[in-house]
Amino acid sequence: MDLAVADSAVRQPETVNGFALSSYALPPRGPARTATLATALAPGGIPALGEWDEEACNWGRPGDLATLAELTEAFIGPGLEIVRAERQVVPRIQQPSEGHAVAVIARRPHDTLEGTG
Repeated sequence: MDLAVADSAVRQPETVNGFALSSYALPPRGPARTATLATALAPGGIPALGEWDEEACNWGRPGDLATLAELTEAFIGPGLEIVRAERQVVPRIQQPSEGHAVAVIARRPHDTLEGTG
């Protein structure tokens, strides 16, 4: 069992933040990709993430990278609102070529006034 994947799938942040960033470091596919990032946000908080684009990159094994649709859906699942979701061309430092990334910025809605009546 990959302990890093297991930890990120069950980790509960000790504090919540107004901003959370993840870049090119997400675990394999599934809810663990965004679970910790989403739970680390205060109401109104902004998560931003970038990953290599599985649909445009010609390296890595299937499932190693991410798709824009997959990451967008992963943020919508826990109730986040998508602010921006796009594909981007980015320089690759280790190799003389361009890479393709997906970037998603979302927002956790502010709490509603439930049960106040």
